Amino acid sequence: MATVNQVARKQRIGIIQQSRVTNHWAAPAAASALFAMQPYYVGQTRVSSGAAMQEFNYATGGAGLMKEAVRRKNDQFNALPSVPFQGVVTKQNLAAHLVAFFQSLTEAATTPYAKVIIPADAKLDFATNVGYLWSVATGTYDSGSAGDGMILENALLNTLVLTIDQNAKGTQRVAQISGDWKGNNLQVAQHFTGTWTDAFYAATPTFLNDTADVFTVDLTIDGTTFTGLTCWRKFVMNGNNNVSSDCFTTGGKANNYVLAPSITYELTIPYTDASYVIRKACHNGGNVDLNIYNGAGTTDGQLNIDFPSGYLTKDPEDFDGDYHAFTLSVEVDKLSTGWANNVKFTDTIDGGY
Repeated sequence: MATVNQVARKQRIGIIQQSRVTNHWAAPAAASALFAMQPYYVGQTRVSSGAAMQEFNYATGGAGLMKEAVRRKNDQFNALPSVPFQGVVTKQNLAAHLVAFFQSLTEAATTPYAKVIIPADAKLDFATNVGYLWSVATGTYDSGSAGDGMILENALLNTLVLTIDQNAKGTQRVAQISGDWKGNNLQVAQHFTGTWTDAFYAATPTFLNDTADVFTVDLTIDGTTFTGLTCWRKFVMNGNNNVSSDCFTTGGKANNYVLAPSITYELTIPYTDASYVIRKACHNGGNVDLNIYNGAGTTDGQLNIDFPSGYLTKDPEDFDGDYHAFTLSVEVDKLSTGWANNVKFTDTIDGGY
């Protein structure tokens, strides 16, 4: 059992995919499950239960200045509970987060288990085994394999932020992720008995975008192409599924989710004799086609993000310190010929998706 006066370094966060063999909506993980620890920054996760304590302010209440106990209501299901997180990207943990956000993919049946992940473009009926759900555990550990905490059930990623900063220093040099898991129930006062695994956080993890793994950008904007753009500075993808409850059951839990996904990104590049034409592209409202990659996405450790259709949402003129730059703020949309946005990633891990 955990004791008082804990420090952040004793916090663990683990995830496990809920089985899709029968009905994953009805099969969240128990406290004995072998959760896979995540490389999230300690002390960053503050679970939100969604509960709300409010007062009925009706005219027939008793006289007096103080609020009255009989006029309180605690709504445990006022909002969907969530677990926020922030951490580094490793080859071992990235696929689970991409799948938990995008909710649609094809995984090769044999090694190296190449994955093609695309944004969901139709309503998903999670209660009938469609989509992908996780149980997310947060625990405090003194020693050994037992700890105390909570389990977020039927969870998916409400938001996902992926940051690749070529000019960052130290730990921020490698790719970063942040966001929040959202579920329909929070099991509190859990005592974990299963041995958590390091499946997604190896003893010597493979980081993305370290000094030996630099990403390249191909960019076409309003018909002008910049191929193999190696001198770029920062890429930030912001995904938001805008998860809400479809409706609530008698017990108060959401019986399904409604998603309204949106994807935006920012790309910062230097001002050069070639890139200055971006000013015209912004004025013309031309299409923005982005491909950012450290490979084709078909070999171990390769990530390839392809967003062929999008538009600038504001003027790109910017300054990066004292240097002239462009920051492209782009809303990803759908080509008239169909949904072509995808993320390719290969990790030699059989995710069983």
